[in-house]
Amino acid sequence: MPRILKMEEAVFSKIAAGEVVERPASVLKELIENSLDAGAARIDVEAQGAGKKLLRVSDNGTGMDQEDLRLCLEPHSTSKISSIEDLDRLSTFGFRGEALAAVCAVSEVTISSSLQGQNEGWKVKSQAGKIKEESPAAGAGGTAVEVQNLFFNTPARFKFLKSDEFERGKIISVIEEAALANPEVAFFLLSDGKKRLAFEAARKGESAEKDRIAAVLGETLGQHLTLGEGKEKGLNLRLFVSTEAGLVNNRKYQHWFVNRRPIDSRLLQQALYRAFGPHMLQGRHPVCVGYLETSPSDFDVNVHPAKREIRFKNEGDVFNMVVRVVSRALSQSLTPRVLVKDPSSPENRLSLHSESLVSESVSSYSPIASVRSAVAMPLPLGEPILSRDENHGPDWFIPPYRYLGQIEQSYLVFESAGGIFILDQHAASECVLFERYGDLLLKGRVVSERLILPIAVSLPASTVSVIMDQKPNLFELGFEVESFGKGMIQVTATPPMLKKEKDVERALHAIAEDFSNAATSLAEVRRKSLATMACKAAVKAHDFLGEQEAVALLLDLSKVRQARNCPHGRPTMLALNRTELARRFGRPGAVS
Repeated sequence: MPRILKMEEAVFSKIAAGEVVERPASVLKELIENSLDAGAARIDVEAQGAGKKLLRVSDNGTGMDQEDLRLCLEPHSTSKISSIEDLDRLSTFGFRGEALAAVCAVSEVTISSSLQGQNEGWKVKSQAGKIKEESPAAGAGGTAVEVQNLFFNTPARFKFLKSDEFERGKIISVIEEAALANPEVAFFLLSDGKKRLAFEAARKGESAEKDRIAAVLGETLGQHLTLGEGKEKGLNLRLFVSTEAGLVNNRKYQHWFVNRRPIDSRLLQQALYRAFGPHMLQGRHPVCVGYLETSPSDFDVNVHPAKREIRFKNEGDVFNMVVRVVSRALSQSLTPRVLVKDPSSPENRLSLHSESLVSESVSSYSPIASVRSAVAMPLPLGEPILSRDENHGPDWFIPPYRYLGQIEQSYLVFESAGGIFILDQHAASECVLFERYGDLLLKGRVVSERLILPIAVSLPASTVSVIMDQKPNLFELGFEVESFGKGMIQVTATPPMLKKEKDVERALHAIAEDFSNAATSLAEVRRKSLATMACKAAVKAHDFLGEQEAVALLLDLSKVRQARNCPHGRPTMLALNRTELARRFGRPGAVS
């Protein structure tokens, strides 16, 4: 028998489908793009079983006649490309003609369509890519596509799907992204009979995009955005970016669109951070929604089947333009910091602080591979007086000791045995809380603190879906949450360590981001969540501590099994003993 055989159509169609159809959300993305290409002003989505049982997308676009309806199910049939030169003039989302055929290959599909202005249309039913039935249908103008029993003929693919809540969150994310890119289009989602999303078409004008951004991301994130615009070298950029007050804990809320196409671009992200660099607080990230318009011939979208990655022809021009536009927007929105002449004045003291040195955030730390690697991190000024042994517990600091004071309201200075040691008050407090709360968690003794007044937290609908999916795991961490309308959750109980409403909100943002990463194990998510809560609840940089509070923190730290580093890897302490002090000043008695 020959070694090379021609693959059967049933086999290669399913393989091709795997490049396009990963989950219900990827089906939805392709169907929404088809509706947008058809000029739809309203798109309705209905899902059952998180899109696994049924995904229905209907629009009021141009529609198709009977002949086009048959052809649209065939592989590589497209109305957008007739020659290779057309690739340089693309103004549509779809063009290769493989998406709908790929969906049909692994599901049961029914399409009804009619041309605008006609009272009659046509309906086609297919199974595994083969047309099974055709019939006349009522016509109102537009197209409706029903996808049922996704992966019914590829059960191995079906097993890789996640929970309904997770897949529903992915569906919501697709609609949110499409809504951001197309504010003039109305989007609605009905999921298992429940109205999940309703984005009315934004009114035309300069505020259309900002209104849609606030509707999608929520008022909390939307209220701190400033507009930046620029035109140069055939590029037209319009973006909304965080002011300093609107920085968040992760990069999740950064969206880029090129000719209204959602993309992932490291180039654009790097340009954003280059411009934001001088204004960035450690570990905080900007919210950004950027719309770049350029000639289709200036970028290549045909890099990957998912069409998320693109290649710019003039990357340097794009990079520099983004940097300039973001920089101008920030310079107009950020309040300048003015150095004062009298640093001892209490009201002026904070204006002299370098926030880049002492501001704290979860993602500002380097990840720790293990506790042992963290302990091996070199300390800047010799060995700490509080030494630690993993197996035998703490070696107590040498008494007597004396509290000397606080530097920059961030570092606590002590004298002991002729030397000095300095605590980073935030890292030390975080270390104490992490171990204290972690021990309770391991013993199953975590309790929730019932709130007198629930906290309403505004979040994107996709994030709300993730949080509700992880409700049992959040309960184990001490949170009790309920869905509270579109884009909102209500927190009725919190871990005792979280006292401030802002800390609760930021902790939930970070925890939801960890749970969104399917590659992260539940144990690791819990550890990171615990570290997040400890970080939010800990004493902050710039908090004033009196002598009693400073000494109490030192004593608490001395009881921690792993006290050298906070859970994110940052040292809690550095020290100079008397020998090191003598050596540095060239005094007698120093070890040579």
